[in-house]
Amino acid sequence: MIKATCKYISIAEVPDLESVEPYKKIVNPLDYDFCFKRGASYDIFGILRFSEILRLYIIADNEIDTAPAVLFECDWSKLPSHWRLRSGKPNAENFEILPEKLSLVDDWFEKYIDEDPEVLKLVNAEIDFIRNNT
Repeated sequence: MIKATCKYISIAEVPDLESVEPYKKIVNPLDYDFCFKRGASYDIFGILRFSEILRLYIIADNEIDTAPAVLFECDWSKLPSHWRLRSGKPNAENFEILPEKLSLVDDWFEKYIDEDPEVLKLVNAEIDFIRNNT
């Protein structure tokens, strides 16, 4: 499983970003606090690249949240073997890397937010799997 350590709590804190322009499209203001605890370790649920930004699906308080990957330091050597790459919408430069069962569900994150029972069941099972194998 992948662990990530929170290094920064906002985009404004990240040194040496090549460009903040892509972040301005999704984060306003750039000093928005993503509510993660600096120095804390989090389990990664998946990876998302959308609108030029690599984001992480993070397990925080038994819920899934998303945050820009630049806020975290990750150990990428432990990418789970049951995760799958899913090409994203609206174009091929967007993608997700997710647990296999969720990679088969269109718009899984929106359904998760909307508390779709089937998606919640899959997400909770994966959270349990991650927590029991780290």
